[in-house]
Amino acid sequence: MSESSNQRTSFDLKRLILPAILFLVALLIRLPGLTWGLKDDQHNQSLHPDEELNFRVSRAIEPAHLSFTPGFYNYGTLYLTAFRVASDFAFAYSGGSDHPDMDWDYIRKGELAGRVVSMLAGSLLCVVVFFAARRFTSDIGAMAAGLCMAVAPALVVHSRFATVDVFATLFVALAALYALRLLVDENPQWVKCAILAGICAGLSAGTKYTGGLAVLMPLAAIALRRPPKALMLGAASALAAVLAFIVSTPGCLLDTAAFMRDFNYERVHSQTGQGMVFTGTLPGYLYHLDNLFLGMGFILTLLGFGALVWAAVRKERWVWVLLAFALPYYILIGRAEVKFMRYVFPVTLALAAGVGYAVGEGHRLRKGYGALVALGIFGIGGIGPGGLRGAWFFTSAMIGPDNRELVKPNLKKEGWEAPGEVLFDPDGKSADVNVGLVSDPWFWSPTLYRDTALGRFIPAAIRKERLDASAHPHAEVYTPFDGSEAKSYDPGLIAQQPEYIAYSDFELMYVERVSKMEHVPDDFIDDVARYKEFRAALERDYKPDVQYGSSGDMVEDMRYVMPTVYVWIRKS
Repeated sequence: MSESSNQRTSFDLKRLILPAILFLVALLIRLPGLTWGLKDDQHNQSLHPDEELNFRVSRAIEPAHLSFTPGFYNYGTLYLTAFRVASDFAFAYSGGSDHPDMDWDYIRKGELAGRVVSMLAGSLLCVVVFFAARRFTSDIGAMAAGLCMAVAPALVVHSRFATVDVFATLFVALAALYALRLLVDENPQWVKCAILAGICAGLSAGTKYTGGLAVLMPLAAIALRRPPKALMLGAASALAAVLAFIVSTPGCLLDTAAFMRDFNYERVHSQTGQGMVFTGTLPGYLYHLDNLFLGMGFILTLLGFGALVWAAVRKERWVWVLLAFALPYYILIGRAEVKFMRYVFPVTLALAAGVGYAVGEGHRLRKGYGALVALGIFGIGGIGPGGLRGAWFFTSAMIGPDNRELVKPNLKKEGWEAPGEVLFDPDGKSADVNVGLVSDPWFWSPTLYRDTALGRFIPAAIRKERLDASAHPHAEVYTPFDGSEAKSYDPGLIAQQPEYIAYSDFELMYVERVSKMEHVPDDFIDDVARYKEFRAALERDYKPDVQYGSSGDMVEDMRYVMPTVYVWIRKS
């Protein structure tokens, strides 16, 4: 189907019904679980490791005073600015605090406002994909493309986080939409579309730097379309991207030293890896395929990829516009040693477009091609991993208590037999119990005291003070954390013989995987040796008692919402 067959010569209000329905569906899917892991009566900090830092950095931005240089540039400033504005609205209409640095209710309100920004961005993303797909397929195909994004489990989960990734992907999609408009056969708005596509690419980079590659889409469309003054159009689009980036992250010029420090940190970090988290895993090019299978769905990923190849063979120009971004971007993340699920979000745009094309063509051609429509329905519904069923799997984990929160109310002096002996009960009458944590407490730890998840940007000595001050009088928390250097899985913890040892799979699964490697990297030899000694002592003196959650390998930023937590009890 050619691009020109979907030109809209006049505005038709009925054309907004489908995208409005799509937005509402996406929003309703994302709404449950929006408060997952936020402060409650058991812990003060969000269980997401980045949200507290993002909130505090956003407070350093002051739009009313035209101050947009927070001094933190691990990623761009645009989302953090939106975070600041949204949290200001939340405080204004729900009551603020005189002590924002210490008032965790205040921080919770701000983090929730940041999550609302992500939720709205994730819902709008589905609508933008719908309009982009309508440039080359029917309404049915466009709806299928939008629904792919609406139900993709990874996008659903991350649309509930106060983080940059979904927000950045929205602007990549907008850049794709305006780039595809450049392909329309009779389009007098070449300059407008080229500049808007460039602006959106720049805003994506101003949210997360890799989004800047989106400028390749309008450049590819211009090269394919060859309009009058093509070179000037391309230059205008690229210049618009640069200016939009500067406007959205002015620290690149006004705070250059800090900007280059953090930008280079991120560059080196992606090349060297994240400790043991991805050590011993498949190369990025293959690892991210598994991310797509889990994050979008096995059927949808294969159908989308196959449809992109089919469209390329049929010489559909739109596919080369999307691939002009998707291929270089995939190569970029495939070469990196850090392989989070969130890195593949921009790639899902091209795959969703492919699904929309396959479904649209299957519906148009009928006969044997109708199987494409069936595959799209099965994939969106979640027959096999992913889709709506996969989204519900993760959502169900986000609407109830987190596994880390289950240890504290269930821990008893004599195990789990006597319901009346709950540790930390409101009256403080429980028998004394002591619990060992295997590493420096953070978001990964069972929430045994209120400040368990204090961020790493808080000085270690202060975090140790909070631990000592927060421990319940009828429980003692043992930990290798001494306020300076924390050595996880220290055999000395076993030597103290706490009654219980509790930990999540975040703390041991990576070192366990590295310990099984034939050649352990030099950087981790000491950690592996310490872990093996710790494990031997643990199995000698303790036995498994309770496990919350199911075991299984899963990329870290999806495991955030459903870690497996283990509790061991002393044999004697």
